[in-house]
Amino acid sequence: MSQIMSPDLPIELDDFDCICDTAGYAIGYWAREAILGDTRYIVIDDEDGREYTVTPELLQTVMIDVALRKYDLHDGIVNATRLAVFDKEYGEIDSDAADVLIQIACFGEVVYG
Repeated sequence: MSQIMSPDLPIELDDFDCICDTAGYAIGYWAREAILGDTRYIVIDDEDGREYTVTPELLQTVMIDVALRKYDLHDGIVNATRLAVFDKEYGEIDSDAADVLIQIACFGEVVYG
């Protein structure tokens, strides 16, 4: 594996957009709305209507934490995230993994599903 990305160097915007877009296919069961802007992803929680902002920097920090197993997650999600973080294989992030990453970015943990 190659070196881990530095948390002060954000994920490339194209990769950020791709992960957020992929999450959009999965978060509908808990998010009322999700809007992808130029450099941020706005998610509105369906239960409390609260708005959360996910930035490339925040998403990268979450991904590094997941890759380093700071959360008790399914191996498939951890392994896909590790490939993205260590090898920049962002295509390994499927909708289930993207959902988990966005939940952690919004809530600090997996709240739903």
